[in-house]
Amino acid sequence: MKKLLVLALVVGLIVPLVASDKKYATQGVVELGGTAGFSSISTKLDVEGAESVTTTTLSLAPEVGYFVADNISLGAVLNIASVNVEYADAYTTTGILLAPTYVFKGESAYPFVGLLLGLSSSKAGDYTENSTIYGLRGGVKVKLGGNGLLNLGLSYTAGSESDNDEPSNKYNLGIIRLNAGFSLYL
Repeated sequence: MKKLLVLALVVGLIVPLVASDKKYATQGVVELGGTAGFSSISTKLDVEGAESVTTTTLSLAPEVGYFVADNISLGAVLNIASVNVEYADAYTTTGILLAPTYVFKGESAYPFVGLLLGLSSSKAGDYTENSTIYGLRGGVKVKLGGNGLLNLGLSYTAGSESDNDEPSNKYNLGIIRLNAGFSLYL
């Protein structure tokens, strides 16, 4: 009974927010959404007797944005990823990115371009690496129903990583991602 009461309360509070009459990409609109991902990759060294190694990744990237002016959104993305490599320590990466974005006007599809600027940290056991990240993203947001959006895009992030145990060890990184997610605007 208690669970039903909590569910009714949550639905009662959220439905009026989702039923907003605001137009997307206009000043004052808040966008809540994100992406989730899973991958499992098996690799095998081309040497007799070598065993395959599986790498499994689970990622989650919730995002919030606020339109400070028509078509201009200031957002924040929280990146969380867990990577498990067979026969090795699993590691977790967390990061926060600022995401200023320009959304082009549209009726049911809204092309967008934006910047990504932030910090992340990867940890495996006692080992930690910190990264400064910057990049670009673009794509299209397709309207689904009243206030829903399907987000499809491509992003490129680059940066430099340093080893906390040996700060003179620096690594450069570059990542291209094909992204798909869902968001609501209020």
